[in-house]
Amino acid sequence: MHKYNQVKLSITDYIGRRNLQVGDAIPSQSEFVRDCGYSLITVRRALSELEEAGIIERHQGRPARLAREVFPAMVNGTILMLQLYHNFPSDGQEVASMEIYLRERGFELRAKSAKHPSEDISEACRGCVAILVSGWITEEWLKRIASEKLPVMIVGNSPVPGYFPSISNDYRQATVLLYRELRGIGCRNIGLFMGHRRFLNNIIIQQGYFDALAEAGKTPRPEWIFEDKCPEIGGADLHGLNHFLRHCRGCDSLIGVTPELHSMLMFQIFETGIRNQLKLGVFAHPRFFKFPFKNVIPMTFATPIFHTAAEWLLERLATGDQTIETRLIPPEIIRP
Repeated sequence: MHKYNQVKLSITDYIGRRNLQVGDAIPSQSEFVRDCGYSLITVRRALSELEEAGIIERHQGRPARLAREVFPAMVNGTILMLQLYHNFPSDGQEVASMEIYLRERGFELRAKSAKHPSEDISEACRGCVAILVSGWITEEWLKRIASEKLPVMIVGNSPVPGYFPSISNDYRQATVLLYRELRGIGCRNIGLFMGHRRFLNNIIIQQGYFDALAEAGKTPRPEWIFEDKCPEIGGADLHGLNHFLRHCRGCDSLIGVTPELHSMLMFQIFETGIRNQLKLGVFAHPRFFKFPFKNVIPMTFATPIFHTAAEWLLERLATGDQTIETRLIPPEIIRP
């Protein structure tokens, strides 16, 4: 666990054990440095993340105060976060967030990355009450996970529905929604910017685009669809995108629902000098993603997928629910 995550847990435990109420002042940074034994830089970063999570409020010249009720850390069980990968493991950003989220609700998080179903995951599963699974999910992996006989929640689109309950962002509806929004501001020749089709989300995004075209009475034009040919997460077919942007004649707007590729798209739009010619409908994080030009319709999803999955999993554990269903998180347009 990163040091600043340990500090965050120490702070929330401190608040819970002392029964501080919403609006009460919390200790100063110097007090946490003294009591927890961490550096000032680590404490500042931890407090910043607690502020972003809405747990504390800070205002210039005033003590930080509790913004949301927290409870003492009572461990009701351990949940395994199993992150499956094809070539490279996850950077672990979701793990850091989920540690705090689950600890607030009385659960410990154990994280494991795995590449092949032949790997031994039984040791990681030992003592756990449930498993959250994300990443490169295959039918072989689903069979392997089922052998552990634990409650499971799939985070993301499952290639084989019916094994476990799953929750995913509604990428199809997001694409349709962005298409409608672009038409609403006068765009008529709307193209698609998508990632490699080896990823299930991109197949769903393309189907949503085709559905939106049919709804508008249009037929697909291959020259207005760009599929990134790099099959790796975080990869980029820069040459292909540059060529596409220079030759998608008549296209007045683009939809891009694949967040991993947006920085590449923005850079290439500036490089090709067409930033004032194309309007964009894209996925964006409402708090952190800042667009460098005005012709953008930003969209997000109603709730964070990992937190939503964890909340549903804990609800199922509490009620004993064993039904298998799929839930979709709806998209939302970010409006000024």
